[in-house]
Amino acid sequence: MKNLTKSYVYLSISGDNFDIDEFITLFNIKPTTTGTHRLGYNFLEYKIEANDIYEGLEIAIDQLAKVFSQKADIVKTYAIQKDLFIKVFVVIFKPKKDNDCGVVLSNDIIKFLYNIGAKIEVDMYNG
Repeated sequence: MKNLTKSYVYLSISGDNFDIDEFITLFNIKPTTTGTHRLGYNFLEYKIEANDIYEGLEIAIDQLAKVFSQKADIVKTYAIQKDLFIKVFVVIFKPKKDNDCGVVLSNDIIKFLYNIGAKIEVDMYNG
C-alpha cells in the first residue's frame, strides 16, 4: 500500500529586476505563487502536488515539464536576457517507516531541465 504524502514539485523563476506581470503576459503561464523574497528579489512559482512519493511524484514532474517544455527555449532566452534564475524543486515528505523513496529523472526530464536552463534541488523530509 502506498503512503500518501504532501510531496510536490515546482519551478521557480526569480531575479532582482524580475517583472512578473511581463512574464505572465509574454508566456501565458499562470503561476501558483508570486512574491518578493525577504532578500528583495521577485519570484514566481509554478507548483504541482504529487499524489504519492512513487508514481505520483514522477507524474507531477512530467506535468510540470509539459507546462514549460514547448516554451523552454524562449523562457531560457528571456531568463538570460533579464538575468533571472530558474530552479526546479522536488520536495518529498517521506513516511518515517518508509526507507524506499526518491525520485527518478527520465531522459526527457533531464533534457527539459537543460533546455530551460534550470538547476534542480531535491529536498527530502521525514513526514
